[in-house]
Amino acid sequence: MPDAGSTGLISRLFGIRDLVLALGLTHSDPAVRRAVLTAGVVVDSADVVATVLALRTGAPRTTLLTVAAGAGTFIAIGATALAHSD
Repeated sequence: MPDAGSTGLISRLFGIRDLVLALGLTHSDPAVRRAVLTAGVVVDSADVVATVLALRTGAPRTTLLTVAAGAGTFIAIGATALAHSD
């Protein structure tokens, strides 16, 4: 299981990445917003794949399943937003 320091680092890495993507959603150009949504779905999908690979090699289940659940939620939100974007 990761120690408190690495958990904090992981949280900051994900948080910074998601903050930058969220800032892109405020852009006035709909094409830019759509590209940012698409990038978010791709990145979160990669997170799920990385989690599955880590689980297959024996990484801690609880932590990784939480990451996968969060990424899966963001995939669903991003896909829904893409389906309803202009």
